[in-house]
Amino acid sequence: MVTGVGAAKRSFRGHTFLVPDDHFVINSADDEVEIRENFWDPKPGEVVIDVGAQYGSYTYTALACGATVIAVEPNPKNVPWLRRGLDLNGWSAPRAQIMQGAIWKADSPYPEELRWTVTEGSGDRPGQEPSDFAQVRMWTLDELVGELNLPRVDWVKVDVEGVELGVIESGWETLQRFRPTLLIEDHTTIYPYCTEILSAKRLMSLLLYFPYRVTIARYLTRDVLVAVPEKLPR
Repeated sequence: MVTGVGAAKRSFRGHTFLVPDDHFVINSADDEVEIRENFWDPKPGEVVIDVGAQYGSYTYTALACGATVIAVEPNPKNVPWLRRGLDLNGWSAPRAQIMQGAIWKADSPYPEELRWTVTEGSGDRPGQEPSDFAQVRMWTLDELVGELNLPRVDWVKVDVEGVELGVIESGWETLQRFRPTLLIEDHTTIYPYCTEILSAKRLMSLLLYFPYRVTIARYLTRDVLVAVPEKLPR
């Protein structure tokens, strides 16, 4: 639980909301602003799944716009801060839910070299022992949607430190049934694992199969794949 922390105001598309007044949370809230302004546009009543919610920069903006948000975050350092942000704004279930765990495909083990990103994060908040990876709950994207009995999924944002291909591969039924808009951060320039498995190439092939129209938005040293579903023939 996070206590004794004030609040800072932020706004998005004319909606004002609060975030915990903490250095790391503020940095997160101010990161990727251009991506959200140009490509992130959840509407009231839409359902968003934020995979790798971290401190909530996409979760809070979607909630401020009136959407329902499922925030998926495995890192025990981040979850209390994410929950504090929801409390500051009076957001609660069923419109705002935190699912502590990770999304991954069911037919293979989580990559050994990237497990530290789940239990420790990317190293921005020191001073807490890493959790036990064996205790991290795992869902496929399809399992999560089924467990929550979601009637629709309009947006899926994926920022998962190198395992983005596995997340998308775990959601075949969700993508085919609901055809959400996707924002997927590509970590090929950061983690060798992504290069070794040809993650970006395989992601693009998968998205084109569904089919999606994909725009590649450059942000600093990494790409964000913005995938909008193509209209299917009747």
